[in-house]
Amino acid sequence: MAEEDRWAAFNLSAGRADVPRLRGQVRKAAQYGHEAIGMVIDTPPETLNYAQAFGLLGTLTALVDDLARAGGTQEAIEHYSDTLVGLARRLRELHPDEADYQRALARSLMQRARLHAGMRGRSRT
Repeated sequence: MAEEDRWAAFNLSAGRADVPRLRGQVRKAAQYGHEAIGMVIDTPPETLNYAQAFGLLGTLTALVDDLARAGGTQEAIEHYSDTLVGLARRLRELHPDEADYQRALARSLMQRARLHAGMRGRSRT
């Protein structure tokens, strides 16, 4: 499949997650997000343009949130959170003067911290 076609399919699938998410159907939204990410996750970060990078970062962020809200497994949540943080770190390394990548890394780390705090709170009850 041509690279531009893969990214077009990614964008369509990622966009499909919006409607069920707005309706509170986070499991369905997570399914679409997972499908979308699977189409492009093997793309080396150094080849991503700005729109692709932020499309993938945004979809990963939404998937982590959807999984947390839908009661996804801790392993799945941690896997996608680690993938998100790793991608954000790599993009920041590749583009050290781009403040948007620095902010994306900070957001992904804050999301991870919130999730870990929530998981610790659930395990105590």
